[in-house]
Amino acid sequence: MNDTGRDVERNFRIDASDTALIIEGGGMRLSYLAAVVEKLVTKGVRFGWVGGVSAGASLAVAYLTSQPGNAYTQFVEVAADKNFAGLVPLVQRKGYFNADFMYSEAPLAAYDAPLDFSRIASHPAALRIPSVRLDTGETVNFGWRDIDSLSDLLDRVRASSSLPLLMHPTVIDGVRYIDGALSASGGVPLDIAQRDGFEKFFVIASHRRGFVRPEQKPTRALRTVLRNEPMIYDLTLKRPPRYNETMREIQALEEAGAAYVVQPTGRLVSSTERNPQRIRQSYRDGEEQATREWPLWREFLTRPR
Repeated sequence: MNDTGRDVERNFRIDASDTALIIEGGGMRLSYLAAVVEKLVTKGVRFGWVGGVSAGASLAVAYLTSQPGNAYTQFVEVAADKNFAGLVPLVQRKGYFNADFMYSEAPLAAYDAPLDFSRIASHPAALRIPSVRLDTGETVNFGWRDIDSLSDLLDRVRASSSLPLLMHPTVIDGVRYIDGALSASGGVPLDIAQRDGFEKFFVIASHRRGFVRPEQKPTRALRTVLRNEPMIYDLTLKRPPRYNETMREIQALEEAGAAYVVQPTGRLVSSTERNPQRIRQSYRDGEEQATREWPLWREFLTRPR
């Protein structure tokens, strides 16, 4: 598979092929932002590049299907299943979030929008899914060149989403991978899109405007919890300054007219939320914002760089 995918006939109505779609992670907070992706899909927006980190990688896949309903399915329907997260998988020693269910069972289940790999792989956008090698701390940016099947794709999404302490690392070709939020960008892959040649960015962020990630102090408790994982400990300390620096750069790009940043204005659930009613309300709140802001998005996406 090449890095640009294969162009096929789709219902694209807005050509934003000069723009990179960047999706931040955030666990179940992305139930709100799933509505943003649904809006982009239903409006037929064609981006030239899509990159998602952690839970944002799942939304990237939902975008690539070009099928309304996939983002909703992943972050509302699947999340309501008792096997998705919580006590049941924890007792089964699968972690708080059940990666086996999320990335092996649920995508093929009889939900309203099961994943179709042939459709995903035929999308013309370049794809990047950052994850981190646990042995070296190196950021690895998976792309179409690494993916030949739905299993390959979901393994990379799983690798980018393998939250330390809440999920087990994902093993690919004998290498253990962890959450892409610990990557060199702090979890917002602007740097990768820039290296791939893009100068215009549509960023879906999972925190409200003005958010600054607080310093992670090297506490005794943190050292104790991660005493057997020194690499995770080191990357955890580095994440806040990396994240804040990336967001400052994005803000500067926004002020220069080269970026549009969608940030939640409504109430957000926690990253580990399990209450189905709260998750559905979170999605509805995201829908309201997407409907309200769509004219501004369209103006940015159709404006020549």
